[in-house]
This record gives sequence, C-alpha cells and structure tokens, in this order.
Amino acid sequence: MAEPETCEEDMTRRIFYWVGLTVTQPFNTGVQRVVRCLAASLVKSGVDLIPVKWDPEAGRIALISRAEADHLSNWDGPQITMPASLPASLKGEWLLLPEITLPVVPAGSNVAKLGASLGMHVAAIFYDLIPLYERERYPAATLVALAEYWETFAGIDLALPISETVAPDIRRWLYDRNRAYPKLTVPCLLSGESLSTERETHAASFPSDDTPFRIVAVGSCEPRKNYPRILRALKSARQSTGRDIRLTIIGRRMPVEYPGLHAEMEGLASDLGAGVASFVAGADDQQMGAYFANAHATIFGSWIEGFGLPVLESLWRGRPCLCHNGSALAEIAPGGGALMLDMLDEDEIAHGIESLVTDAALFDRLSAEAVSRPLSSWDDYGDDVLAALERFELVDRMMGHDSIGYSRAS
Repeated sequence: MAEPETCEEDMTRRIFYWVGLTVTQPFNTGVQRVVRCLAASLVKSGVDLIPVKWDPEAGRIALISRAEADHLSNWDGPQITMPASLPASLKGEWLLLPEITLPVVPAGSNVAKLGASLGMHVAAIFYDLIPLYERERYPAATLVALAEYWETFAGIDLALPISETVAPDIRRWLYDRNRAYPKLTVPCLLSGESLSTERETHAASFPSDDTPFRIVAVGSCEPRKNYPRILRALKSARQSTGRDIRLTIIGRRMPVEYPGLHAEMEGLASDLGAGVASFVAGADDQQMGAYFANAHATIFGSWIEGFGLPVLESLWRGRPCLCHNGSALAEIAPGGGALMLDMLDEDEIAHGIESLVTDAALFDRLSAEAVSRPLSSWDDYGDDVLAALERFELVDRMMGHDSIGYSRAS
C-alpha cells in the first residue's frame, strides 16, 4: 500500500510567542506559570516556538535575548534554540499572546494591532476582568492601563479564555464599548500539573496530635488572596482545637503596592507567635516541591479567580485544598480533594480549618480523592490550544481567506 503523500498542512509550523513581560520579572506568577508551561508543551509537541518581544529602540517586534531565553526556561519553562533572526515577512504566521501585555506596546497601539499590521494571525489567552469587578482595590492608573490591555482583544482572530466562567466576560466588555468581538472564542481550561514533579499517587497520612499540622498557601500577597482572614481564622482554629497548626504563605510580597495589607499581615503573623505563620517571597521548583512534601494540606483563600491554579496544583501533589465555593473555583474544584467554603466568611474559614485538622475521616477522604481524581496535564492544555488554532484555520479557509496559517505535525 502506497504511503500517503505529505502535504504542507501536515508539517510543523511556527508560532511567534510573546513573552516581553515574563522575561523581565524575577518571580513566577500564575500567569507566568501558564506562559512557561504552555511554551514547554508546545515545544514538546514539535512546534517551532519563537519567543518575541517589543524592541522600543528599534520600534519593532524582536527576538528575545539568549539571557532572556534562559530566564524563560526557569520554573518548568521551555528549552528553546533561538533562530539567528526573524523572517523578512511575518504574513500569515501565528502570533500567540499568552501573557498580560502590560505596559501596552507599541505606545498608542497594542501587540494585537502590531501583529495584524504585519499580516499575522493573532491569538490571545484571556485571564479575567477581576480588577474591574474589584475596582475599589486597584489604583485608578492600573485600571486605565488594564482597559488599554483589554482593548487587545477587540477584533483579534482567536480568544482563549482560561475557563468557561470567564469566557463571556471579554465579549461583554467589548460589547459595552462598541468594540469588535474576537472572530473566534474557544475556552481552554488550564492544568495544575507540575512539570518538574510526578503526580502524587499515595494519599497523605493524617498527622498525629503531637505533630504540627502544616498548611501551605500559594499566591501573591494582594487583597483578594485573603491572607488577613486566613491568618485570623488560623488563630481561631488553633485556639478552638488546641492543635499546633502552622501556615506557610508562598508568594510575591507587594509592600509598595499594598503597604496597609503588608503591615496587617506582618502584625497578624507576629500575634500568632514565632514560627506559626511564615512568609516565603519566592521559591524555585525544588523548593516548592519540598514545601508541598512537608505540608499536610493547602488553603487558597481567594474569593474571585479566573481559574485557580493553586487548587489543582495542590491536588496534583496529593494535598487536600480548602478553597472558595464561587467564581471559577466552583468550576474547577468539584471532583474530589477540595473542601469548598465561603472565603468571605471568616468563621467558615476557621471552621473549615478546624474540621480538616481534627476530623481524620474527612482528611483521609479528601486525600484519597486528591490522588485519584482525573487531572489534565499541560500537554492536554497545549493540545487544546493547538486544536483551537486549527479550528480557526478551518473556519478561515472555509471563508475563502488566503492564509499560510498553522498546522500541527501529524
């Protein structure tokens, strides 16, 4: 039987991947975990991924430097062989925007318009409109800048919301401002996989009464992460149960942006006593693994999220998670391993902690669910993104548009 002919559509194509902000920052936020883990998945699948940024001196799109590529490879990021230069023409190529492109570049425009002006197809991951819903917690200048960023989605080829919960939000925002919708919107749900850590297959053991019950919280120290309520609830749970419950908060400190919050957290931690609550400003892959291995459970106190990566990351590592019962968390947490609470109710948070540290049957059930429930991988997410690109390609061709486009390797 003759071998099928290999056509151009079966060949691996390129994706130009915008990482201008990620390669400048010394920390790894949730958005940047998405940037890095998606990039690693795409490279693994055979995509010719070319990381790019804005060059303000040259006034054009440019390759990132070798040092920036090395920084991108941190925290489970991809190993990339950089090309010597960009092609003379980018017409018909894909430009994928996986990060929040702030500050908006080029000045007076945005990355999507830049890509369109070069004849590129533009796809962008949409995270959320949380600052708009929580506007009283954000400086006015930040909201103005974010509005300029959200304009990026007006009329782009493909929007990729990170959950079904947030999928309608960007269309509603654009509608209210009489802006064009993305030509195609395809929700692609994120993964909680740790690329540097095998999934835990053994349920955690309930600690004895004379062993400190260790809880980890992951997330930047900003208002919606809810750390003051968690710290006060921790104090209440320690008093009511008599157990030595300890909390480690791992996340970027933001004393300049939120000085009052920072001072409040420091005061609450001091009130709990030495060694009860500790703060870790940043941790690499190995350190994160050690913190999770030493913990019995996690808590994610945010009451509004576009997805909620720390919940699934906790379950990936076999640790039960206390989390909110609303927003996108109500979409991803059900399925086992999570104890869902009203994270706006301090008494309910305290009660949830009390239950987890005293009820061995509850802890054992949640731990068993955490290691047994199905969880998607970053490869699954990468496949979903690639399928969305292909779906746009198909629609584009059906409409008779002339495009080079993107195809995956067979």
